[in-house]
Amino acid sequence: MKLTLERVKKGIIYQIIPLLVIGYTLSVGLAVLLWSNDIHSPSSGLAATNRMLNSFFSALLTSMALIITLTSNLYTARISKIFVTHPLTVIGMGFILISNLLVMICNITSPENPYYHGLYLASFVISCLAIGGIIPYLYYVSQFIKPSYFLPLLKHQVLKKLNRIRKEAVPLEFKESCFESFEVLSNIAYTAAKRDDKHLIYMVFDRSYEIVNDLISNYEEEQSTWRLYEPSFIVGISQEARFYLEKEKEWPEAYFIGRLTKIVNNLNKQNNEIIPFYCEKLLETLDEAIDQNRETLIDLHLMTLNSLFNRAVEAKDNDRFQSISYYYRLAIELLINNPIHLKFAVESFFHYALQSHRHQLKNALETMFFDLGRIILYCAYEDEKLAINFVSKSILPLIEERVTEAEHQEILLKTMAKTYWESASKGQKDLAAHIFDTFIKDELKLRAATRPLLRYRRPLHREFNDRLLSFSYLTENALFLAEEFVHKEIAS
Repeated sequence: MKLTLERVKKGIIYQIIPLLVIGYTLSVGLAVLLWSNDIHSPSSGLAATNRMLNSFFSALLTSMALIITLTSNLYTARISKIFVTHPLTVIGMGFILISNLLVMICNITSPENPYYHGLYLASFVISCLAIGGIIPYLYYVSQFIKPSYFLPLLKHQVLKKLNRIRKEAVPLEFKESCFESFEVLSNIAYTAAKRDDKHLIYMVFDRSYEIVNDLISNYEEEQSTWRLYEPSFIVGISQEARFYLEKEKEWPEAYFIGRLTKIVNNLNKQNNEIIPFYCEKLLETLDEAIDQNRETLIDLHLMTLNSLFNRAVEAKDNDRFQSISYYYRLAIELLINNPIHLKFAVESFFHYALQSHRHQLKNALETMFFDLGRIILYCAYEDEKLAINFVSKSILPLIEERVTEAEHQEILLKTMAKTYWESASKGQKDLAAHIFDTFIKDELKLRAATRPLLRYRRPLHREFNDRLLSFSYLTENALFLAEEFVHKEIAS
């Protein structure tokens, strides 16, 4: 309701009132010019009109120059090109040119000329439009300083160029201009990160991934051979990598995603809340790549998540690590029916779990092992046999090879005890039996691992974080089964 009132107020101030002023002035002025016989010295009126127009237009041009300069200094210099070529700017400059030419022609035309009266009326109309239109025009021009105004313009510019590139052969300069426009977006994100402007970073990543998603989703509809010639790469990528991406025709996606990932990896801890947003966008394009069976592009997404993981481990940033672990879990769930990429994803997941433990990240190993249990339960929700197969082929070999330390095994046992009770409570007897036989193997171990789980009676975590819920919390039915099992031992 409040937003609607604000829009109505803006409409009245910047649209209705100027239109009323213009309409009233035109009607009165034209009536006087057409039907009054007392108009003397039209040349003096034209001179006044000329001076008035010049003063208005001087103020307008000064304001536009200040807006261009301020916007360029705040974000990036290359954004000025968008302002200069925007239709609103072109129309404004055209109006200034036409009005001055019209008044100049009227000034040099003799009053005896049959066209003089018409030119005089046209000059008056132009003057009224200038007076009434300068405030709304300045308002719309000033909108350009807002990122919510110019970021969509940048996005549409890139999408429009991409659409043309995909459909027809274009000069190299045109293709380069498309990637330069994307560079403007990424430069704005860099600027926003330095100023700690999270909202602007959100906006840039949102528009950027709309471009990436459009590029991926329209892959099969491409008609030109633009991917075969003049590729573009992010700075620093090796020659061998360039040859490979060019051969696989995945260099555009690698350019866009790589450019954005470099920005994310350079964000400090104060900008950690950007990470979940970025990962969500990454999962959207990963899902699209999976639907299209683009093997190399799927690998690029997983490598991007690995890069984010590695950065979090090196920085010993527990909050960032937990966020990435959650979204990596979702990525694995997306790949559950893709055995080749699933193997790489799970291996990477284990690698960074153990790396986090070596770097002494608090609760990181426990976080990832519980996420592993959630993946098993997700598979069981889809198909119990799929979950059993995932445990046997994807998890067990890695656990036997890498989870060798007693501390690791203790956390793993607790994780699998929780997974066992959750699957048993849902009637997934085969999965529960498989987990018991594979990981637990002994009722004494099961009881020992279950007791810590029973201490967590509340579903919420101790601290407020992105996960919110406690890892050790058992759902109602699972809690009932676990308590019954432990109480039987006490009774006996």
